[in-house]
Amino acid sequence: MNPEEQQKFRVIIVGSGVAARSAIQSLNLYKNLDITVIRRDDHQIVPCAIPYTFKRLQPSDIIGDDKNWDTLDARIINDEVVNIDRENKMLRLKSGSSYSYDRLILATGANPIKPPIKGMNKENVFFVEKNARQISELQEKAASSGRVVIIGGGFIGVEIADELSGSGKDIHLIETEHRLLPKAFDSKISDRVEKILGEQGVTVHTNKFVTEIKSNKIVMSGQDKSGEYELATDMVICAIGVTPNSELAEASGIAVNSADKGIIVDDYYYSSDPNILACGDCISKRDFNSGGESGVRLASTAASEGKVAGFNIFNRRFPNNKGVINLFNTKIGDTSFAAAGITEFEAKKKGCPVVSIDGNFPDRHPTKFSDVTTNYVKLIFNSFNGKLLGGQVQGSKSIGEFINTVGLAIQHELTAYDLASVQYATHPLLTTGPSGYPLLKLSIEAIRNLTGNEN
Repeated sequence: MNPEEQQKFRVIIVGSGVAARSAIQSLNLYKNLDITVIRRDDHQIVPCAIPYTFKRLQPSDIIGDDKNWDTLDARIINDEVVNIDRENKMLRLKSGSSYSYDRLILATGANPIKPPIKGMNKENVFFVEKNARQISELQEKAASSGRVVIIGGGFIGVEIADELSGSGKDIHLIETEHRLLPKAFDSKISDRVEKILGEQGVTVHTNKFVTEIKSNKIVMSGQDKSGEYELATDMVICAIGVTPNSELAEASGIAVNSADKGIIVDDYYYSSDPNILACGDCISKRDFNSGGESGVRLASTAASEGKVAGFNIFNRRFPNNKGVINLFNTKIGDTSFAAAGITEFEAKKKGCPVVSIDGNFPDRHPTKFSDVTTNYVKLIFNSFNGKLLGGQVQGSKSIGEFINTVGLAIQHELTAYDLASVQYATHPLLTTGPSGYPLLKLSIEAIRNLTGNEN
């Protein structure tokens, strides 16, 4: 009998984050499903909003309302899965209860990376965890601290530094690379981010390693381990990324990538067990452009993966796991920043021939409008085949959806020739002028610079 025709096909989802919710939305398209969600925490938070609990929001503001689950046909159980009996398709919970399943979806998320730095277990060291209680502790400690040191110049670290700036505190941001946000932006935009933070009173330390954390100070050195010096601090926030929460899967014998510790899945999000799927931050990721491993774990990506996993609950009908496209949005000070795909620096490092074209574009037309903002746009193309590889933007709030268009173009492997003929809508109050639309204008300029088109 086809599983779709069975009565109450039992689907259990472990985890209740973005991937889990998105999976349920797809599962709700099917009939006769018995859907159960098992979550370890009583509440689910909005993780991307954590940096804003230091000033603009309270921790309670970013806790998801359980009433939202009422629109989803699923049962919620607050408990922790401690064992997966794959042979009998049975879950055993910390409370002692057991639940059987026909299909299992693992959406267990990720945990903060805790680097092997001496003193990382000191009581004044905090990690950015998706936990309401811990977020409250973060906020309380920051409020009573005169100097805060943030380790990690990625998006979370930069956003926390931005949020804490202007509070009268001495904020220090440490990044091991030679610039901030290196995975997303080339130097022109990274330098702009650093300048804004500096103008807001944040001291940025690039090319620096933290080698030890003492009671009320950290020890830093340069890339070559030279020039070691100490910096007094009341609080340390470590925000250097996350690692997949795959311990449950690995203990159950499900294949896990030894390098990134993510659950290995196929193009349909099935694991090595034919009855278990996985999606979200807990799975192993590969980069869309290079096919190599990717450490990027985003809520938007998790949402896409969850939806596809839900669609594929009965069989492998919808392949979608083509790799992760780096897609970022943020706002530092009054300036918005966004990126998609690979940077020019990274492309050249990997030996890819590239043409990069950039320019400044007003976000309204004509420019006599009082609220016109100039957006800087950079597009990166493969110089041999013209394929769009990446894009970076800074300027007004309008760039958020613009970068999603760039991401879609990358996902569908559009070229400069394709983009030069794209049809698009413009309006004086909403966009730049028709003849100066960034995708059109920069793509035409790129065509002139592609290999073989120099003339």
